[in-house]
Amino acid sequence: MNNSKYADYLLWGFHTTSTFAHGRPGAVALSGSDPRQEARGLLESGEVCLLHLWILYWGQGGSADEMELDAFISGIPLLNSTEVAILGWALEPLLSD
Repeated sequence: MNNSKYADYLLWGFHTTSTFAHGRPGAVALSGSDPRQEARGLLESGEVCLLHLWILYWGQGGSADEMELDAFISGIPLLNSTEVAILGWALEPLLSD
């Protein structure tokens, strides 16, 4: 485990390479989910705009700005594993509809 992942584990109490359900550390992992792909799909389908997605992400505690989130969704690996988990939490209400 690299130091960044270890620090995330110590801080949050879970392994941050997985996406977790219910917007909280330690919840059950969503099998096969990829927040980047899910977000890209929602944006491409027009179900949500980037600003709305960013507001949901920021409301969950995300620290990237709108431009950084857009770049990550477009394939540039800017977000650390904790931020990716937060994006997954932000997507949950959109995917459950």
